[in-house]
Amino acid sequence: MRSVTLIVVLVALAAASTRAQAPASQPTTAPRFEVVSVKPNAGPGTSMSMMQRPDGGFTMINMQVRTLITQAYGPVADVIGLPGWATNNRYDVNATASLPRPATQEDRRAMMQAMLADRFKLAVHMETREQPAYDLVFARSDRRLGRNATPSAVDCEAKAAAERAAAAAARAAGATPALPTLPPRPDPNAPPPECSFRSSGGRISGEASPAGLVPMLRMAVGQPVFDKTGYSGTLKFTLEFDPATTARPDATPSSDAPSIFSALPDQLGFKLEPSRTTANVVVVERIEQPTEN
Repeated sequence: MRSVTLIVVLVALAAASTRAQAPASQPTTAPRFEVVSVKPNAGPGTSMSMMQRPDGGFTMINMQVRTLITQAYGPVADVIGLPGWATNNRYDVNATASLPRPATQEDRRAMMQAMLADRFKLAVHMETREQPAYDLVFARSDRRLGRNATPSAVDCEAKAAAERAAAAAARAAGATPALPTLPPRPDPNAPPPECSFRSSGGRISGEASPAGLVPMLRMAVGQPVFDKTGYSGTLKFTLEFDPATTARPDATPSSDAPSIFSALPDQLGFKLEPSRTTANVVVVERIEQPTEN
């Protein structure tokens, strides 16, 4: 199984996924990134890393174009019509934004779509299809958390607000936006930064709301996941599971670790409940290889 390491700032993912369709185009007043850098990744292996920031900016290392498209139009069932280079080539993408407020999911998608249209000349249309999904819900009727989850003592929303205020003050003083950097290969064993979480193989740990955890679960099980817990606070947690058991609930673990479907109720107090959803399919009409900068 491909090794995936992700570092995600909590507030960036605090908006829950919805079943609404993402539009294929955005109005001209939609927010855009201030500075974008796109470079081919020359490193070995398939390990990927990602950091998203509260104002909508992000850094992605060693990402496929398919991943960028799903970030822009997701949750999607599939991306159809990609040429070979878009499947095989990997890129390092760094983008800054200057929204004066926390970026919503719609803001992030609008900026990503504009970036893909500008740098990759991407043109798409959307189709829909019904597909299996999961709802993340409490595993117990008393809504008790699992043994590896506790309410966080850190006010991550206040922390993010202070960071936004500092960035706004710097912009008001005439500071030039800088592209933050992220180590190409973060140490999966190092503690994740405060108000963030890290996923590597069969371990996800850090601080996040259930809504913030949903994108990692979606990546693990390969199906749309929707937060239905009703829990809006931040949790400090560790989830350990056998990554070979994420495809289906009846998969047999290949190690002593439990399946993700067994680990969630025991360790976090949540469970994945099968459901159905109408999901987007992105059909690519045009795409070009980006010029490096």
